Amino acid sequence: MLQSTYPASGPGAAILIAHNGQPVFRNAYGMANLELNVPNQPEYVFAIGSMSKQFVAISLLMLEAEGKLNLDDPVTRYLSDYDTLGNNITIRQLLTHTSGIKSFTEMDTFQKLVNVDLGAEEMLELFMHEPLMFEPGSDWSYSNSGYTVAGMIVEKVSGMSLQA
Repeated sequence: MLQSTYPASGPGAAILIAHNGQPVFRNAYGMANLELNVPNQPEYVFAIGSMSKQFVAISLLMLEAEGKLNLDDPVTRYLSDYDTLGNNITIRQLLTHTSGIKSFTEMDTFQKLVNVDLGAEEMLELFMHEPLMFEPGSDWSYSNSGYTVAGMIVEKVSGMSLQA
């Protein structure tokens, strides 16, 4: 079925199925780069952009179900060095884009660094000292920055990396 969905000459996909933490199926289909005619390989890494948000959100919900955090906890409970500029920002507000944290993708600084591979701590430095767009919980604005902070909380509480 996947071979017909992803023909060898078309856009590709990589699939890994794991059971009990062990890979049971790993394959790649189609092309990794159509312009350069590069066939896809299972070990290739893809930028998944905003798809990572669902993994961060479910990880936080699982940590809450395990009693390791509460979505209404302040961010500073887990990231004590995070400067909230005197505001109480909760994990829930990060997940619902109501924290007021400006999205780094909207900042001029980010546009100059778009092709630079920055770690979470370096990303944090881009936006942490920026004024909030609004009082936390009072409005909504899509924030990649908020999910960067949320991901850092997942890593801190779980002791696991979100990186592949």
